[in-house]
Amino acid sequence: MYTLAERHGAAPIIMTRPYDITNEGFHDSKNWRSTVPEYNEAVRQFMRNDPAHFIDLEAYFSDQPELILDEGHLIPEGHRKAARLLFDHMAQYHLL
Repeated sequence: MYTLAERHGAAPIIMTRPYDITNEGFHDSKNWRSTVPEYNEAVRQFMRNDPAHFIDLEAYFSDQPELILDEGHLIPEGHRKAARLLFDHMAQYHLL
């Protein structure tokens, strides 16, 4: 998807997925949620040479679990913070 977007002139922003590690779903190996940390690490590795098009939401929200509603969805304040982070990132890299 990243390569296809670039090929068509789009500036993709790839983000990791925030999650609440205390949610039981992250400890059940039969649940897809248990693979989220590995997925996020793969995304970080894939994007390591393109910081302009990458935002690590997992890292940003890791010390703010009160902004996560359940296993990965944000509460309204979390959405506002994520939107501000995205806007600031795009402004920093002149993607607006």
